[in-house]
Amino acid sequence: MSEITLYGHRGGGDPYPDSTVESYSWGANWGADSLEPDLYLTKDGVLVVSHDNIAGGFANVTYAEALALNPDLLTFAQVIELVKQFSIETGRDIGIVPELKDQSYAAAEALVQTLLDADFTDRERVVIQSFGSQNLQWLNDALMPAAGVDFQLAILTSGISNLSVVATYADIIAPSVGSFTAADVQAAHDAGLKVVAWTIAGSQSAIQSLVDMGVDGVFVDNMELARPGEAAVEGRNVIYGAPQWDVVTDTAGDDEVYAMRGDDIIRA
Repeated sequence: MSEITLYGHRGGGDPYPDSTVESYSWGANWGADSLEPDLYLTKDGVLVVSHDNIAGGFANVTYAEALALNPDLLTFAQVIELVKQFSIETGRDIGIVPELKDQSYAAAEALVQTLLDADFTDRERVVIQSFGSQNLQWLNDALMPAAGVDFQLAILTSGISNLSVVATYADIIAPSVGSFTAADVQAAHDAGLKVVAWTIAGSQSAIQSLVDMGVDGVFVDNMELARPGEAAVEGRNVIYGAPQWDVVTDTAGDDEVYAMRGDDIIRA
C-alpha cells in the first residue's frame, strides 16, 4: 500500500452531509484510514461534533439544548464508538483525528478524558489537531503525561515554518494544500515532523502530486474518489462492495477490497 495516509475530512463521505453517521460510515466503507470529528465543548462538559459553532456558542448551552437545535448532532464519544464498530466490521484498525475547534483548556482536558473513558488510547490511531498551539502545548506538557497517554499532535497551518518550535510540542505539521513545496516537506521531515496536508476532494492527480512531494497524509472530502486514486498511484485497483450484494469479483490486477461486511464473498 502507499505510505500516504488518507484522513476522512468530517467523515470523508461526501456527498453525504458532513459530520453525520452517514458521512462517517461511508468514509469508513470507502477506505478512510482515520476519521475526523471537529469538536466543541458544551456548557455541561460534553464534546460535540460540528464544523461550525452555533449562534451564541456551544459553550453557552447544554448538550440537551444543542441536541434540540440539531437532532443529528453527534458527540465525540459516539464517533469513537462508530470508529470501534467500523474497525470490527471491516477488519481494519481505523483511527480518529479530532480537531479541537474549541481551544480552551477544558476542551483539551475533556478530549483526553473521553478517549480514556472509551479505552481508545492507541497512539498509532489517535491524532489530535488544532489551529492553536497553546492547547497542543497543554496536551503535550501536562494533560497527556498526567493521564499516562501519548497521542500524536498536529498543528494546522498555512505553509511550513517555525519547525524547531513546532517540533517541541507536535508530531505533525499540517499545512493547507498549495502553501508549501517539496523542499518544505523535506525540511519538516529533517526536523522530525510528519506532514499532513489539507484538504482535497480526492482526485488521483492531487494524490499523485502530494506523494511526489513526500507528504505523509492528506485530509480528503470524498473517500470514494480518493481511495481508488491512491491505489492507482501504486498500480492497484480498488473494488467496493455494496449493501445490496454479498459477492464481489476481483480483476486481473492487484486488488484492494473495501465496504465488505461479515461473511461476504470475494470471487477470484
